[in-house]
Amino acid sequence: MKKNKIGSILVAVAIIGIVIGIILIYFIGFEIIPGIPLGVRIVVALICAGFIYGVLHILIERIREIQKGEDDDLSNY
Repeated sequence: MKKNKIGSILVAVAIIGIVIGIILIYFIGFEIIPGIPLGVRIVVALICAGFIYGVLHILIERIREIQKGEDDDLSNY
């Protein structure tokens, strides 16, 4: 059970790390290419924040499933 929880956390951290890396590269690109409106930057930041929120929400749900003893969540489908 603990092994599943650690695996879920590691996957979530890896996905969030990749997204943050992409965000950093994207905003560095904004600095290199001038003239991109502030509204576009804000929309991109909100989309990325929403993606990170979704990953964290799914992680919390998975940890709750593991704590309830539902190691195989595919059986629900």
